[in-house]
Amino acid sequence: TTSSNEVLRHPNSSPSGTSASARMPRLLVIGCVLIWAVATAWSVQRMSRLSAASFRAPAPPSSLVQLAFRACCCTAWLGTLLHSYLDSNFLEISHRGRTASLRHGGRFITFTLWCNCVLALYWMCAAALSVTSALGVPAPFWVSATALITWEIAFPLSWLVAIIVSYVLIPVAMKKEPHKVEILLRWRPQVLHNGYVLACTVEMLLSAPPLVWEHFPIMILFGTTYLAFAWSVHARLGVYAYFFLDPTFSWSPLAYALLLGATTGCFVASFSLAQHLQTSQTPLATSAAVLAIALATCTWRKPRAAT
Repeated sequence: TTSSNEVLRHPNSSPSGTSASARMPRLLVIGCVLIWAVATAWSVQRMSRLSAASFRAPAPPSSLVQLAFRACCCTAWLGTLLHSYLDSNFLEISHRGRTASLRHGGRFITFTLWCNCVLALYWMCAAALSVTSALGVPAPFWVSATALITWEIAFPLSWLVAIIVSYVLIPVAMKKEPHKVEILLRWRPQVLHNGYVLACTVEMLLSAPPLVWEHFPIMILFGTTYLAFAWSVHARLGVYAYFFLDPTFSWSPLAYALLLGATTGCFVASFSLAQHLQTSQTPLATSAAVLAIALATCTWRKPRAAT
């Protein structure tokens, strides 16, 4: 019998000869650690220069539509994350001959769930801001700051998550493990992938939450924090949720640089989009185009297998 512990470890096979740690390409590991250390130190240094006032989000206009939308999203995301936690089925992560079976809190090692947890926190704070605005009272600074920071992380990464799922994970699964496509297209992954980008897009069009240009190091810090978390998971379970996070992977330094570059690039693109929406001379057409682009990043049905 198994306990309620969320993690089971299954060493499927052990490498012959020297151990994996002895074979680890030290230069690759050193390169990855240096990239992580430099990016983290630079981001912390840049963020430490910012004033506290830059983290106060402006009070949203009083709107029952906005409040209702945020309250519904808050309920939906908290419910979906709770359903993920309570799921008693195991999620199997395999890496270099090891398999870790995860459930409950163990499921939250994926980047997608990290992003959606940030989004859920945003919905809670944003709903609170709408309530205080409707009541005509100022919101606590920590609520305003948390809403701003979580939005600056969740909104840009919604595009990255949706694009990777639709144009990388699903096509690769169709070729190698078609049965996993069915899993990716179940209702819960649909909420965490498609629902994620669509809800964020509607929120941007409806409420126009700000993105502060000076805050872009937050994206780098979020990326380096996840990398450190991935290392800690490997130290405990011997697996990586994504193979390219393994610092012994042949192209790992490039993968690390591209990951941090992608998160930063998403922030830059999202900031530019927010600025364009504020100055657009044709707001309805622009909003429709943005929503259409968001829909184009979504996959709802299993693609047809290539003949």
